[in-house]
Amino acid sequence: MAATYLLSTALMGLLVLGVAFVVARGRAWHEYQPEFVRKEDVSVGDDSALLTVVFLVLIGLTLGATLFVVGGGNVVLFLGVVAALVVGFLALGVYATARSNGHPHSHAVGEAIITLGAVLLVAVVGWLLATAGA
Repeated sequence: MAATYLLSTALMGLLVLGVAFVVARGRAWHEYQPEFVRKEDVSVGDDSALLTVVFLVLIGLTLGATLFVVGGGNVVLFLGVVAALVVGFLALGVYATARSNGHPHSHAVGEAIITLGAVLLVAVVGWLLATAGA
């Protein structure tokens, strides 16, 4: 049984290396020049007052959740809130980065959704490893 797992791991490793090689050699991606974002395209990241308020609200929520857990609250609820914040920031960060690099709205949303799918896949794999045993 262990030999099958090792063979499968080696085969998947070769597949990943092959895909990486094809992607690296397939197109001239290193010569890509993104279009510059016009000044009319104002994003949330351009408003420093809004970012300051959001940062202070997040500090308050984190402090409140921490005090809730320390006071005998539910740890699972606390970890769920923290995980939701991290995943939300990850998706928003991918979207904002894509938009600032000149990608259209539809591409940026697609990249954020792909990121959320990858996080969900990692979460399911982690849950399966934790419950089914590895």
